[in-house]
Amino acid sequence: MAKMKIGAAVPLLLFLMLILCVKEGFAAPGASSILLSSSCSSTFNKQQDTISSAGGTNSVDILSSTSACSWNVTSDSSWLSILSGGTGNGALQYSASVNTGIYPRHGRLLLSNSTFSVTQLGTEMYFMAARWGFAGSGDGQFNSPRGIAINSSGYVYVVDSGNNRIQKFDSNGNFIAKWGSAGSGDGQFNAPFGIAVSPSGFVYVSDTSNTRIQKFDSNGNFIFWWVPKYAAAGLATDSSGNIYASNCQGFHVYDPNGNKVSPIADLGCFNKNQNPTIAVDSVGQVYHSVYSSAYGRTSEEIIKNDPAATNFLSSGSFGSDDGQFSYIQGLAIDTAGFVYVADSGNNRIEKFAPIIGEQHAYQVDANANSTANTWLDTRIDITAGKQLTITASGSACLGSNMCQGPAGGSGNFNGCPFGALVAKIGSGSQFCVGPNFQQIARSSGRLYLAYNDENYSDNSGVFYVTVNVNASTVQTSPVYRFYNSQLGFFFYTIYESERDFILQNLPQYQLNGVSYYGYK
Repeated sequence: MAKMKIGAAVPLLLFLMLILCVKEGFAAPGASSILLSSSCSSTFNKQQDTISSAGGTNSVDILSSTSACSWNVTSDSSWLSILSGGTGNGALQYSASVNTGIYPRHGRLLLSNSTFSVTQLGTEMYFMAARWGFAGSGDGQFNSPRGIAINSSGYVYVVDSGNNRIQKFDSNGNFIAKWGSAGSGDGQFNAPFGIAVSPSGFVYVSDTSNTRIQKFDSNGNFIFWWVPKYAAAGLATDSSGNIYASNCQGFHVYDPNGNKVSPIADLGCFNKNQNPTIAVDSVGQVYHSVYSSAYGRTSEEIIKNDPAATNFLSSGSFGSDDGQFSYIQGLAIDTAGFVYVADSGNNRIEKFAPIIGEQHAYQVDANANSTANTWLDTRIDITAGKQLTITASGSACLGSNMCQGPAGGSGNFNGCPFGALVAKIGSGSQFCVGPNFQQIARSSGRLYLAYNDENYSDNSGVFYVTVNVNASTVQTSPVYRFYNSQLGFFFYTIYESERDFILQNLPQYQLNGVSYYGYK
């Protein structure tokens, strides 16, 4: 064993004191840090926590082997700040800023030999929860349903426009009652469009072709009607009982007696046959529907009337599948945050449920697979541009003895290893997930998970899977709206170059400003 040589400039006593300090876990004077020895260690008392989107100050306990152990914690996220340090056993104070996005975010607090994960919830997200109705004139059937509203007890009112009546359902779509018939008398309708229920339970209906708004009690008994400034289409009420009436000229606000309060905003529409629908939630946030193309009508969207407007309820597409729309004609939000959509072209009502936060846990059971992939519906609707993170653990066996983790074996089935965890978005092709997957989603649709099996019937085991959908890393861009007064329709573009070309070369198009925000 080699002998240690100490320079003459270092007294033996000082050297021995330095050895003692290192052993007991103290930092030498002037040193930035010294690793704790095996006799002095500090760890978090738990591995993770979930906090609300509101942020604020929180704490986590730290356990140390001795009272002299000092700990210095760092954060790997800009929104997560350390407020205190300490020694021995104690509580670490940390703070989180407000998360204004709808999706959660994830950060970590780091100790020398311990990690504490923090998930901060987002504000909201929605998935398809229910639907009901089909074409017809019987109870619970529809002919071009339009407006939709929910009262404080959860009852759903639908304007069955083509049948000139109002139908009432419970929150699960069971028929309760109906009233109305074709005509211009009190309580009769001519192509009614919008409907709203006030906090007091009064029901307001925009009797559009009769150019009036009618007021009823909760059972459909007529009270009175008034003539709005413009023929109203969409209707909504706020927590004060005010009535919002929308059409292509914008939307106006009336008090419960039909007196106009004020104009609020110009929502716009693509031509005079398309009216924007409108809804107001419990905190006064206005929602409305838009069409993303003036020609061809390739998609429909429901957005919040928010300058940031990154929080689309659904990017939507035309169709009859879950989450698709064919002419959105009514919107409503209940007190629990569920969103109801009158999908007029499909003669049905669609119901979307909110997800508070967005970390979801699943079990993918290998036993569920027999002769092909059996897809587990995560009930998460992915929007292109969002960051999708999937982590998995556990062990499963393909057949009798081919056991492995989520990465799978060495074979190949549908482009991924045998026995691996796989996923797909909508009806797209499956992709390999394995134990860790992180990618920006390039398509929109429902997320499905599966155990990658071909034809084995004696599988066993379970994968434990966590899915996170984080705020988009793709920045939103303003969508500019132009109006052609000669032709009477609007034109929209998200591209600055196209905006500038129109301004310079097409004077018949007048720029109305930014309509909403979207992804390029």
